[in-house]
Amino acid sequence: PPFSSPTFAQFGWAIILALGAAVLTIVIVEMARASDGVVSRRPFVLMPAVGLAVAAIAIAFGQITDRNELAILFSGQEAFGSLFSGDAALSVATLAVLLLCKSLAWSLSLGSFRGGPTFPALFLGAVGGLMAAHLPGMSETPAVVIVMAAMAVSILRLPLSAVVVTLLLTADAGVATAPLAITSTVVAYIATLSLSAAIQKHRDPLTKASSPGT
Repeated sequence: PPFSSPTFAQFGWAIILALGAAVLTIVIVEMARASDGVVSRRPFVLMPAVGLAVAAIAIAFGQITDRNELAILFSGQEAFGSLFSGDAALSVATLAVLLLCKSLAWSLSLGSFRGGPTFPALFLGAVGGLMAAHLPGMSETPAVVIVMAAMAVSILRLPLSAVVVTLLLTADAGVATAPLAITSTVVAYIATLSLSAAIQKHRDPLTKASSPGT
């Protein structure tokens, strides 16, 4: 829906939601790394197993929510229309299950099967935004813009691209969403870099300790 102007409350939520998006993305990426580390040992056996696991997650989502499994199986680009359809408004519980299942399926695909970074992140941002729209002082448009921008920059590490893509996808809402998108992007970008550096610092001593001759 069209958006007129941001409020102080929405800027506050932008910071909190951006931090949450950064943490979620880091978890997804680390799970993908772990999956790749296991599957790469016996790819011809384990890669089909990963594909079956993704299919099982999609089937579980369909059984739990009675919604189309394709939202889990593909990038999410095709599912944006149904996600925002006024005739098929999703409950918070359904959105939560969708967020969980899509995150798991994307993590497995990203690490060991097949999957790109951009549209799954934007789709998860849209789902998270629809959930965040129920927070006090929030509505659908600013919430979706905030979380989409945060998820995009957390996975791409490209702040300008994250802002531009988010504003293009939500152009019908107007340019008043730009300050929220920029705020969310900056916070999520800094948080992602900080968390990644901390994880890498923790990983390096473990790598040295497990390497031969140490």
